Amino acid sequence: MWDSLLYTILERWYVVLFLIAYLSIASLHWGGSRTLKFLIIGYLIALASEASSIRTGFPYGMYYYHYDQMAGEPFLLGVPVWDSLSYVFLTFSGFMVALFLRARWDRLTPVTQLQRSWKTILLGAILTMVLDIVIDPVAHLGEQWFLGDIYH
Repeated sequence: MWDSLLYTILERWYVVLFLIAYLSIASLHWGGSRTLKFLIIGYLIALASEASSIRTGFPYGMYYYHYDQMAGEPFLLGVPVWDSLSYVFLTFSGFMVALFLRARWDRLTPVTQLQRSWKTILLGAILTMVLDIVIDPVAHLGEQWFLGDIYH
């Protein structure tokens, strides 16, 4: 287990950097408890959706991991552990950009009220989707850069 964790830290160093950035920024904004809750709940939702998709095609369509290209990395329910973490970072990024934009557009409303607003949540979801639409095609070309050929 420790070998695969060390391997992932060395091979997927960018995930570690995103995790550190998320923990730092979210803790400053939300506090430690909410940051950990968001991380755990977000990870579990992402893991469940990824595990479902590689088995049934729902909700992301049918795709397959190239397990031989990720030898030494830890998997949970057939999904690389680091993969589901990216959903947390992506969602947090979309939400924070939405909160930033809403705070710029509506300067009179307190940030605490804006972050609970359905408009902020909807805008965050849309921005997260846009990020994913940009990132997925690039990730699919992983064999051309450090990500590697990990799925089809």
